[in-house]
Amino acid sequence: MKQTFRASEIVNNLLNFSRTGAAEVADIDVNRVVKNFVVVAHPMKTSQIQIVKQLGDGLPRCAARQTNCSKYF
Repeated sequence: MKQTFRASEIVNNLLNFSRTGAAEVADIDVNRVVKNFVVVAHPMKTSQIQIVKQLGDGLPRCAARQTNCSKYF
């Protein structure tokens, strides 16, 4: 069951990552964008790649295009 949930989470994050959607500027949570990227990138990790995730507590939301940020983090 845990693996099914994990597979579903990966597929949903890949879909969100690949969608172009509306290019509207909105208030986004940068920590959430980074977390979603790590979920997408983790299966591609090899023994020579290390993912280090350092999130800031209490960061203010910032005005940005969600789709653009997802592709650069």
